[in-house]
Amino acid sequence: MKRITAFILILTTMVFIFTSCGQKTKNVSVIIADEISTENAIDISGSVSVPENANAGECIRQLCNLNDIEIVGVDEGFITSVGGVENEGDYAWMFYVNGELSDVGVSGYTPEPDDEIKLVYIDWSGLFSE
Repeated sequence: MKRITAFILILTTMVFIFTSCGQKTKNVSVIIADEISTENAIDISGSVSVPENANAGECIRQLCNLNDIEIVGVDEGFITSVGGVENEGDYAWMFYVNGELSDVGVSGYTPEPDDEIKLVYIDWSGLFSE
């Protein structure tokens, strides 16, 4: 019985090593900031290591998970709530890549290594004025 258990343990370890060795990762800087709320404002940042093909939403989700913060809408590509701070009226979570407002949702952008992804809760009404 001990030999079978040892064999299964060795086999499981080998499978894990072989499958994880082939997966390439990238580091992406992520910032999540609430620029509106005065009480319980969210302000977190960090570098996350994600699979090479991960989209920006996965990077944001990972930072939220690391900080035990709930996020809503990331799978749909349009984030509607972070840590209980919800889109409402002229206030919304907006997504930036390297300082520029993104023209696609978080699921539609695959960051390059060392990109800076920023999710900011702001008054969006002034962003599109002429």
